[in-house]
Amino acid sequence: MSIGLNNLATFSLFHKLILKVLHILDTPIEVVEEHTFLGINYTLNELYIRNSKLKQFPVSAVKSST
Repeated sequence: MSIGLNNLATFSLFHKLILKVLHILDTPIEVVEEHTFLGINYTLNELYIRNSKLKQFPVSAVKSST
């Protein structure tokens, strides 16, 4: 999957997917909102974000609510 957005806040790109590993590479993403990974937060085991413009990452974006 290729993502070339500056903000992963309002998009439900991942909502119905079952992902264990996600690589987000070479993208100008600057912001990750707290509910960005809603839906895959229960199945995601590994997340790699490389070569982005992120300055911080909200841990709550990948936490499950259990």
